[in-house]
Amino acid sequence: MRFPLVAFLALAMTSFLSAQPKTSAPALTAPRILPAGASSSGASPSGASLPAPSVRYSLTEIQALRLPLLSAAERRPTVTGGLTSIGRERQLSSPPEASGRWETAAENQQVWRLRIVSPGAESVQLHLRHVSYAAGKLFIAGLASGAVELTAPVTGADNTLWSPLLTGESVTLEYEPLPGDNSHKLPFEIAGVVHLYSPLTATAPSCYLDVACSANPRADSVGLVRFTNPVDHGTYVCTGTLVNIATASAAFEALPLFLTAGHCMTTQEEASSATFIFHYQATTCGGSVIAPETFVMPPATLLATTPIEQGDHALLQLPHFPDSFTAPVLAGWNAGDLPPSGLFSLHHVGGLLMKESQGYRLPDSNATVNGTLAPADQYFGVAFSSGPSGPGASGAGIFDSAGTLFGTLSYGPPGACQMAAGFGRLASGFDALSPWLSGTKGGVAVADLTAPASGSALTSTTPVFSWNRVPGVYGYTLDLGTTPGKGDLWETMVSGEGVGSVSVQANLHSPTVSNLWVRLTTRFTFGSWYNDYIYQPVQSESAIIAPEPGGTLNGQLSWTPMRALSYTVTIGDTGPGSANLFSQVIPNYKGVGLYVSPSLPPDGRKVYVRLAWQTLTGSGYKDYTYTSPFAPYAVRMINPQPGSMLSSGDTAFQWTPVAGALSYDLIGYLHSGKVEVDGIAGTSATLPGIPGDGQPVGVAVVWHMPAPGFGSGFQEFSYTAAPAGMLPPSMSLAYPRISPGAWVSVYGNNLSQTTRSWASSDFVDGKLPTSLDGVSVQVNGQNAYISYVSPSQINFLVPASCCQNGAALTVVNALGTNSSPYNDNANLAPGLFSLPQLGGMYAIATFPDGSIEGPPGLLGAAAPTRPVPVGEVITLWASGLGQTDPPYPDGQLITQPLPLANDVSVQIGGVNAQVDYVGLVEAGLYQINVHVPKLPPGDEPVSIKVGQYTSPGPLYLSVQ
Repeated sequence: MRFPLVAFLALAMTSFLSAQPKTSAPALTAPRILPAGASSSGASPSGASLPAPSVRYSLTEIQALRLPLLSAAERRPTVTGGLTSIGRERQLSSPPEASGRWETAAENQQVWRLRIVSPGAESVQLHLRHVSYAAGKLFIAGLASGAVELTAPVTGADNTLWSPLLTGESVTLEYEPLPGDNSHKLPFEIAGVVHLYSPLTATAPSCYLDVACSANPRADSVGLVRFTNPVDHGTYVCTGTLVNIATASAAFEALPLFLTAGHCMTTQEEASSATFIFHYQATTCGGSVIAPETFVMPPATLLATTPIEQGDHALLQLPHFPDSFTAPVLAGWNAGDLPPSGLFSLHHVGGLLMKESQGYRLPDSNATVNGTLAPADQYFGVAFSSGPSGPGASGAGIFDSAGTLFGTLSYGPPGACQMAAGFGRLASGFDALSPWLSGTKGGVAVADLTAPASGSALTSTTPVFSWNRVPGVYGYTLDLGTTPGKGDLWETMVSGEGVGSVSVQANLHSPTVSNLWVRLTTRFTFGSWYNDYIYQPVQSESAIIAPEPGGTLNGQLSWTPMRALSYTVTIGDTGPGSANLFSQVIPNYKGVGLYVSPSLPPDGRKVYVRLAWQTLTGSGYKDYTYTSPFAPYAVRMINPQPGSMLSSGDTAFQWTPVAGALSYDLIGYLHSGKVEVDGIAGTSATLPGIPGDGQPVGVAVVWHMPAPGFGSGFQEFSYTAAPAGMLPPSMSLAYPRISPGAWVSVYGNNLSQTTRSWASSDFVDGKLPTSLDGVSVQVNGQNAYISYVSPSQINFLVPASCCQNGAALTVVNALGTNSSPYNDNANLAPGLFSLPQLGGMYAIATFPDGSIEGPPGLLGAAAPTRPVPVGEVITLWASGLGQTDPPYPDGQLITQPLPLANDVSVQIGGVNAQVDYVGLVEAGLYQINVHVPKLPPGDEPVSIKVGQYTSPGPLYLSVQ
């Protein structure tokens, strides 16, 4: 039983953080989910706004040109160079002019039509060349689809155009020349008809593993590509993955980049013919029902290739993203080393419904692929423990357990059920791929700050930032903030017009952070990219700005900010630094709300104000003098002090005199009514009947003046009656919402007659106590689990089955019962525990040896603290992360760690941190092991996110 740690963390939990995302490192990027139907450029050619001529002019059916039936040998799939053929391109025996038919429609409009049938084809595709759209309009139709206008761009020196994929054995091509053109000349040639003879729905061998059996989330980024080789006219299939761009900003729509194997796609001619099919998978494990597919039709653009000797990659840009019911997913990638285990690959082996292979890393070794050496240092060897691959899986990605892509499948042993494969390392071809994946920011130039140098210390609060203009840009955005891209300190927009360099002067006023983040965003019409930079701003001391020093201190006292851990304002009348009139600590200052509202005696006395601050490197203060506000007939209550708690029964009051007053009245405003003592000659009296109900009590002193200025005045003071027999009616929660299985603190008065945490004797049969010293808490009528009680605070664990429709809290003790509704609840309420020192600004984080992370000296000599080095593993402690798998036993001690069922992400300094482990280790206490990413030294914000909920904040780690 390790209950003391839970009690300590529950007491320490005070504040949390949320942060903005940060751009990825050049050789590492995270996955990204785009909005459904997202498209960065181009449009799907699958819809036409104009009906085909045969429909508009009601033309009769025409006779088909039937091609010869393919022989059995011609229909048999073949494997060439690791690629599986699923069809072939057939040439026409006669030119289309002789086979098609010209017709005259209404108003002498000419129309040419040709219907081609390739018997037995599962699907067909037309290959056209020498296409000129300027001469008229082209339409195409199949048996199972209506006609669409061909609008896709032509490619190559011969103006090649590949039609969409059409299901069935028949295709009809219609050409409508411009009005008045009666020349009967066709602005195209038919280079061939692709005949798909291998149904894509063919039954898979039993050795393959359907991706539907594991519902792998990376399946939405994997696609089947079908293309035709212009040399042997064979049609082949490969697999590939939609990948993210490392430097794409959150607002950028991204580019549809598709990574596959280099031996799959070697020429632009092949890319121009390629059709891509996504979500091509079974709906159930082992089933044959196909999920709704998404097609991306030709042409694609071949951006880069690498040969076998350099990893065997091909990167293509699709004409648009898949238009689908499912949001496109762009896989994250890593050009580093592949982990040893937990690996998987998703592929369309044999052109079949998507399959999955799961395995582990093999020792590096050389291989020979089609007579070419595939060096060991360019490939990852992977063995499959379940779900083999095979021909047609070429280009499939190899992913680690987190779903990050490290390479593409290039080779494997002979046979259909391959239990091993070689994957070309992403790092091997990175020089060729990086201009689009990260190097020159997705194939476009992106502005880069030329001055000041990133990482340098600024010399002014009005620094000048400069960069060189980029052609074709419509604008730039410069954001300066406390976290990357936030722009909370200063921001501006600059037009993209002009040439040469740009210089912009920023105004930081008084910087409030040790790290100033600057984001320069380059904006195109089709999207935007950004670069992030970090600087150390000029620091300044804080100074009071209102009211003006030397004047009257009435109302708010405000001052300029600086990088401070906390501020302390003291006010007294006995000399500089005295605090007999007012004292307040403002902890964990991060840039807002720099003011206090002191209440001073309204008698015009001289007061001394000290503004002191505490930083990581030291402390300082400034002294000021003011005059308190003066009221001519003001009364100051001497005893009891305003705001204090009154004893029940008769209570004596004493106040300062008003010059010239004849008499005074003392009035008490009680919950049960008003009590009053009139005609008091002196400056003291006793109010009878102060109740013991814990309610607010108002007290007024009224004075009466003599003629000729006869009149009266009054002054009011606030108190609280002592509780007797019941709790005060109001309670405040420590956190913004209540969640099942989360730790919560409740505050009030007289909540308990004792102060203690739970002890080993409080646990009976391994069950958590629901009462400590007669104090209990109920949430919606269910007993919560109590870990700490005191007169002003109770810490409790919310039951796992509560809070579906609000949360009514009830506190019960020997004095009575108090209920309070609380409707802000959620299934999840992630929160990090924090240390109480310095206003609770530092998250509780521990090293593997159990020592505590933090600035040196934070907890004193008894508990040494140290910052965490970059790259080191640190443990965070959290609450409210939800259920485990298997579910945790509600209300019982946790005897062994339980893995969390939900996905948790961690950001440190705005950077996504690698999470090694998340699990429940004690009742309500979650352990998160993370790697600290590369960050500059200093305090960096830390936050966790589960589902849609991010931990509140701010909280900080001290990074070395």
